[in-house]
Amino acid sequence: MNFLTLKFGDRYSADYVNKLYKGLKRNSSAPFDFYCYTENPQGLDENIKVIELLKRKGVRRHWYRFDFHDMPFLKGHKCVVMDIDAVITGNIDEVINFDLPRGHYGALPKWWGKGNNINGGFQMFYQGETKYLSDEFNSRPTYWQTYYFKAGRSPYLFGEQLFIEEHLQQDITFLPKEWFARFGSCEDKTGTEAYNLLEKYWKENVDSHKRMIDINGKIHDKIKYVQFSGNGNWIEEHSHVPFVNEYWNHI
Repeated sequence: MNFLTLKFGDRYSADYVNKLYKGLKRNSSAPFDFYCYTENPQGLDENIKVIELLKRKGVRRHWYRFDFHDMPFLKGHKCVVMDIDAVITGNIDEVINFDLPRGHYGALPKWWGKGNNINGGFQMFYQGETKYLSDEFNSRPTYWQTYYFKAGRSPYLFGEQLFIEEHLQQDITFLPKEWFARFGSCEDKTGTEAYNLLEKYWKENVDSHKRMIDINGKIHDKIKYVQFSGNGNWIEEHSHVPFVNEYWNHI
């Protein structure tokens, strides 16, 4: 198994990459390699394998993740593209050993909110099988980076997961939805309002009997991965939450 992460520019520090790597190591017994695709490897843990990112005119920020679909040195191997704004809270062996059929694309079911069906922060595939995604994006990067914004379907420079969903040429295999959670913002809401909304969606779509996060801040025991995506949704700003303090601060 190969975990592929992107750190571009100074939006996120090397600490985010290091904590994700350490969280995976602490919560797994299965072997894996961990890569960071970056133009600036300064501060990264010495055990993280660095892939040099060369900036290209017209490609912005997170859109460099399409390069992960064309990395011949990993051809044929199972890869997971993972956002670095995430906290590992449970044993990850079942993710590493997940039996993804050849020719399928592994995804997280987006159980919160509306819109697209997959979560772009986690992608699983066999290297080489999804090269067509990289080819299509890189044929017209400027066009695709603004396409969904101009269509009124996504904020400016976003829409990566919409692109993937609409260009996939293979079947999707969804990993168990109870393994993955979201914390922080939700449908442009923040704070208590967003938290209550997330718990509502969790109850409706995942587990009607047990909360995602209980009143003591304990995370649901089936959750392995918590994503903190959303503009300005910094993990360190949630340090007071017990599961963040345990699984991210003290690692």
